[in-house]
Amino acid sequence: NYDGRFFGFRKINGQGDVEWYVLNGVFRQEVCRKFDYRLVMKVLKQHKLIKIKSDQKSSASIKCPHIGFARFYHIDSRLMNM
Repeated sequence: NYDGRFFGFRKINGQGDVEWYVLNGVFRQEVCRKFDYRLVMKVLKQHKLIKIKSDQKSSASIKCPHIGFARFYHIDSRLMNM
């Protein structure tokens, strides 16, 4: 059962790096708690630390066990290594 503590998931890419997928709401409310999330997104985009989809959206709808389809931000592993 889903208990509401799901923040996202991680995935190993072809180069062996960890890529992070964070739920949009969690990113806005928890990760960016003391900041304007739009400003955070702008900085992440400038430094190419968030993956932008082909339709120019910052998030993607992904099917995930426990919750079904949800929107996630795809965070580059370099952000977590800073």
